[in-house]
Amino acid sequence: MRHHDLVVIGAGSGNADVDDSFADLDVAIVEERWFGGTCLNAGCIPSKMLAHTAHIARTVREAGAYDVDAWALEDTTGFRKVLAEPGTGRILGAHLMGAQAPTLIQPLVLAATLGIDAVTLARSPYRIHPALTEVVENTLLDLGL
Repeated sequence: MRHHDLVVIGAGSGNADVDDSFADLDVAIVEERWFGGTCLNAGCIPSKMLAHTAHIARTVREAGAYDVDAWALEDTTGFRKVLAEPGTGRILGAHLMGAQAPTLIQPLVLAATLGIDAVTLARSPYRIHPALTEVVENTLLDLGL
């Protein structure tokens, strides 16, 4: 059995309590789900990112009332396909076409480089703001793994 100088149960708030003063200790962190806790990964912070995106969309919609010519990204001509190994979810390849393909491909490059499977990537807190990469997330979830 391995022994530690300090065991932290729960890594909420990005685990702000364990700082450099613990550098000489053997520290273990026990976390049920995501390092950083719910607020950091699925609660407060992601919802604020989505609220910011929604605010921008509302601003663009209302710009015409002030004679301001504004537009929001709308691309209905794009295409996305992800191939994953059945059973393991290992990403075998991806094909993305459209103006935002260079941005959308980044999570897939990350997954292929680090060996992250499709389900883990889809459920990870890794996102590029604005939330256009939800297209990739939804495609990964549609694989039915």
